[in-house]
Amino acid sequence: MLNAVGAALGVLVVVRMRRAPVAEPVLSATRVAGALAVAGLVALASGPLVQRPFYRLTPGGRWFHLLSPFEAVLCLAAIWFVARDLASARSAQPSP
Repeated sequence: MLNAVGAALGVLVVVRMRRAPVAEPVLSATRVAGALAVAGLVALASGPLVQRPFYRLTPGGRWFHLLSPFEAVLCLAAIWFVARDLASARSAQPSP
């Protein structure tokens, strides 16, 4: 279910970025940083930084690491700022 939600969010972001003017970002860096700070504080309050055990075994025999809420916020922040940087690099290129 989370994969579907993430894919739908990605599609919405792409559609929104295509409709936005080239010179204006979809969301300002200040708003994103504020939202991520609030999400980080909520994540720190809601879950531990390190869960025990660090790795878990699935019924299929695969080991995986379950992200804590704070780790998830950090991962989302990294993905957002990389995507924002790539989008600004794309808009800075001259149109053919």
